[in-house]
Amino acid sequence: MSTQFKRFVVKTFVAAGILVLFGWMIFGFVTPGKYLSVLPWMLAFIIFITLITHAYLLRMAKKDMSRFAGGNMIISMLRLLLYSAFAFVYLYKNPEEPAVFVVCLVVCYIVFTYLAVADLSTVTKKKSE
Repeated sequence: MSTQFKRFVVKTFVAAGILVLFGWMIFGFVTPGKYLSVLPWMLAFIIFITLITHAYLLRMAKKDMSRFAGGNMIISMLRLLLYSAFAFVYLYKNPEEPAVFVVCLVVCYIVFTYLAVADLSTVTKKKSE
């Protein structure tokens, strides 16, 4: 495991901890009674997918930068499709409180996508220099 990926794993779990803390504050004090039991599983699913795809993209960036841009777009699309499929299945089986679920999914998606893009941009910038 490269040091770049280890740093990304640490950043990912720090971000997850911050999201859990904010979630606890929001669901505990601002909107009590709106907490969904699927939220920890959703967070774990998004972290798992983010780490797998990020590791693959890091390897691709180190091997062949010419194929990286296309591979990054394909991986991003697959990641979005997986998250959408997760949302559709959950909302089909549990239609209560869809707004809470969707907002939490979008926040997690934005946070972890931002982390991945920021990390990959530093890797590709160093590679091009």
